[in-house]
Amino acid sequence: MENLKLNETPVRTAKNFKINNIKLENIEIPEVIPAFENVTIIGDTSKIDIKQNAINTDTNLIYGLSDEFTNQVKNQANQKIKLNINGIQNEKSKTEAEIDFKFDDENPVLIDNIEITAKENTKSTIIIKYDSNKENEYYHNGIIKAKAEKDSELNIVLVNLMNTKSNNFLAIENNFEENAKINYTIVDFGGKHSITNYYSNLHGDNCDNQLNTIYLGKENIEIQNRPMPELDDYDVLIKNTKQSLKSLLLEIKSQNLKSVNVFIHTLVLQLEIQNEQEQLVDFLNI
Repeated sequence: MENLKLNETPVRTAKNFKINNIKLENIEIPEVIPAFENVTIIGDTSKIDIKQNAINTDTNLIYGLSDEFTNQVKNQANQKIKLNINGIQNEKSKTEAEIDFKFDDENPVLIDNIEITAKENTKSTIIIKYDSNKENEYYHNGIIKAKAEKDSELNIVLVNLMNTKSNNFLAIENNFEENAKINYTIVDFGGKHSITNYYSNLHGDNCDNQLNTIYLGKENIEIQNRPMPELDDYDVLIKNTKQSLKSLLLEIKSQNLKSVNVFIHTLVLQLEIQNEQEQLVDFLNI
């Protein structure tokens, strides 16, 4: 068991923002890494070059979660995947590639390094899912590096459906060239600990980086009454005392907003977790 300090910030902020260093106690970091074989990769090979068990994947990060986690991926990764996108997205197709990792008794530890490159003038969507059964404790530590070349658009959807006994650690780093765009949608159903570090390098002019997140805590939920916020045209206020996750998302979607802030005022989510997960996955068509 180890005590860890993660996400060390280069500049300290006030404690009430809760974005300074994260400290975790009694975390078991596996030293022996078995093979992870329960992965499915689907992609349009006419538009995307997919390499599993790739060599020379890039693990150099500006920040990352910590040196310990970065070095574990660098030295012990049991899944190394490279995606090189070469063709413009088919308007009738929503996804060009999907990577599904499934944790089970034979595959309890995943150390993955995923490298995605969107070539010039391409448009694509990549979905990456992490799923597990409900019974056992699993461990995930990964790095995702994405590069968007000139005039490209890359949409990445990350879905974490791991159980509440498991640990999920992920470092994301993006590099942009001129007029490039990367959109992330991160759907995170937590876990015992689920921590993501996100960093972007805007090298070119007119870069666009959008990050949208959906997080659902499953245990030890703290309910607080907060002051009514001031709203503008890009905000959605949810006043209901009980509301399902899917109906909340439908309400947001009905506003036809590309990005929103959701203010929750005395909201109690009384959910059947597995059922809500299935609804959300269906709702997002992932």
